[in-house]
Amino acid sequence: MYSRGHRDVYDGWLRDGNVGWGYDDVLPFFKMSENNKDYHTKHHGNRGPISVRKPTEILPITRTLMEAAQELGYEEIDMSDPEPMGFSIAQLMMSSAKTRVTTPTAYLRPHLRTRSNLRVRINSHVTRLLVDADRRSVYGVEYVDGSNRTRRLTARKEVILCAGVIGSAHLLMLSGIGPAEDLRPLGVPVVQDLRVGHNLQHHVGSKLTFQLNVTNDQLLSFDAIGQYMKHRSGPLSTTGALQTSAFLRSDRAGPAEPADVQLFFDGYSPNCDYAQPWYGSQCAAATAPAVMNVRPVNIRPLSQGSIRLASADPFVRPLIDPNYLAAEADVDVLVWGLRLANDLVTRTKALQRLGATVDRKPVDQCSRHAFGTDPYWKCLVRYHTQGENHHAGTCKMGPASDPTAVVDLELRVHRVQGVRVADSSVFPTQPNCNPIAPAIMVAERAAHFIKNTWH
Repeated sequence: MYSRGHRDVYDGWLRDGNVGWGYDDVLPFFKMSENNKDYHTKHHGNRGPISVRKPTEILPITRTLMEAAQELGYEEIDMSDPEPMGFSIAQLMMSSAKTRVTTPTAYLRPHLRTRSNLRVRINSHVTRLLVDADRRSVYGVEYVDGSNRTRRLTARKEVILCAGVIGSAHLLMLSGIGPAEDLRPLGVPVVQDLRVGHNLQHHVGSKLTFQLNVTNDQLLSFDAIGQYMKHRSGPLSTTGALQTSAFLRSDRAGPAEPADVQLFFDGYSPNCDYAQPWYGSQCAAATAPAVMNVRPVNIRPLSQGSIRLASADPFVRPLIDPNYLAAEADVDVLVWGLRLANDLVTRTKALQRLGATVDRKPVDQCSRHAFGTDPYWKCLVRYHTQGENHHAGTCKMGPASDPTAVVDLELRVHRVQGVRVADSSVFPTQPNCNPIAPAIMVAERAAHFIKNTWH
C-alpha cells in the first residue's frame, strides 16, 4: 500500500532541527522513485522505477465500503495528498503484470547483469561492522556466508547500513556503537556512546469483526487461479478487502492536526472447498456468511519502546521492548477507532443492505464489560493488540545538539566516520502511513548525499 503521510510530520522533523527534511524538501525524492499510473499532479512522479496504481479489478465490497464512508460524511481521497483525510481505494506498488513491485525488483534485479560494481550476496548474515576504535572509523563489514564461513568486506569510502529498524540498531550495538551502559556489561568495547535502540515506535491497532450475508466463493478457486496465471486478472490480481483504507482524525486530535487513525479492512474468507487443505477445521462452509475485520490503527502513537543487546553473540536476537500503549492516550485513540468502525458497520445503509452484523461475542478477557461500551473497547485494545510491521526510529536522525540523535542530517552516524544508516530506523517520528514510501524516500536522499560527497 503506497502512501506518504501528512506534510506536518516532515515539517515537524524540520522544526526539530532536521534542516532539509521538511515536506517541501522531501517531496522531490518521493516523486523521484514513483511511476504513478493514476495521478498526474504536482504531488506525484511518473518516471521512477516504482510502479504505483490502484487495482484494476475493484471488488463489490470495496464499492460498498466507500459508499458507507460517504454516508458517515467522509470524502474519497488520494492517500498521498499532502494532508490526507478520508477514505480511499488504496494505491499499490504493482506492475502492469499484476505482480508486486518491491525495492529489489525495481532497483536491484534490473542491474544485476549490467553493473560491474554491484554484487548481491544472498544467504549471508552480517555479524558486525569493522571498526578502527582509535580513529572511530568504520572500514568494512564481517559476515557469515551460506557455507558458514566468516568473511570480511572492506570499504574504500563508507559502509551504508540498511538492515532495518531492528537490524541496523542491532549491528551498530554489536560493533560498539550504542548506549555504553548496555554494552559494557556484555563485554562489548564502547566505540561511541549513542542512544541506538531508543525511540522505537510502531503502529498498533485492534479489530472489530463482522459478518456479511453474502458468500465469497469466487475469491479462491481453481478458476480464479487459472484466470490470474493466464490473464493476470480476476480476484487474485488484487488485495481483497485491503483495497480500502482510510486516514481519520480521532477526537483526541486537534481540528488541524494530521490523521491519527488509519483503517484497514481484511478477511473476506475464501471458499472452503478449495481452502480446506490450508485452513483445516477453521474453515467454515462455503455457504457461510463472509467474515471481515475492520482494523483501526493508531498511526501517531506517543508510546516508545527500545531495543537492547541480549548478548555480544550476533546470532542471539536482541531484546525488544515495544512498550505498546504505555500512554493511555494511545488507548483512547483506538477506542475512538473501534467506535467509528462499529458505526460504519451498523449505521450505514450500504453495509446493512448486505446484512452486516457485528460479532458481539465478547473476548474472554473482557466478558465482564458490556459489549460496545468504552470499558469494553479499552479492554479489547489491551488484550487484542496487533502490530502493523511499521517499526521506526531506533537510529534517530537529528542535529549534533540533540543528545538522542544517532545520525546527522546526511544520515552519517554521529562522531563515527565511514558509516551511514538509510532505512526507517532514522525517522525521528514515525510518518502516519504505511512506511514503504517514506523508507524509499530516505534511500533516495541517501543516494543523493553519497553522490554529493564522493563526486
